[in-house]
Amino acid sequence: MRHYPFEFPINVPFFYRRTLIDKIVQAGLWDELPVALIIRLLEAEKHGSGITITKDDLNTISDETWKKVEKLLKA
Repeated sequence: MRHYPFEFPINVPFFYRRTLIDKIVQAGLWDELPVALIIRLLEAEKHGSGITITKDDLNTISDETWKKVEKLLKA
């Protein structure tokens, strides 16, 4: 089980959502995310809204991909 260094749920406002997506895409991690999470991110993008990310959402990311995402978030 992973330990996350932040509290849940994580509310990502609409103006940071685009930055988050761009960083993930630039790092080449977009295609490694679970389809359900990609759909939620794209729906939020489509509607111009923020997104709430839960621990369950992050637990669906593979351990290998999570290590990469974690490094990206620390940068």
